[in-house]
Amino acid sequence: MRRGADDVEEDLPGNAARVGKYFLDRLQALKGRHKAVVGARGMGLILGLELSVPARGVVAGCMERGLLVLTAGDGVLRFVPPLIVTEADVDRAVGIVEQALAALPA
Repeated sequence: MRRGADDVEEDLPGNAARVGKYFLDRLQALKGRHKAVVGARGMGLILGLELSVPARGVVAGCMERGLLVLTAGDGVLRFVPPLIVTEADVDRAVGIVEQALAALPA
């Protein structure tokens, strides 16, 4: 069953916890697919993707593809989506991050 915006807005803390776990799981899965990914960390919807390369290159790649992300130091991508984010939004964001990672020089 697809959750609508009204359903999400009724339980923002629950949505943040549920989607945050989903997002963290998706980010952690990147570690096995991209050598630049060291790990993922965070709580709720405040998440970080730890990298072995400077994060600014991945930030630029994400921005070119329409995803705005921040850094938290030199080697961490910071994600702070809105509380109404959905799993579908996360899937799109992680897909863009994967494209940006794949475009890094070898």
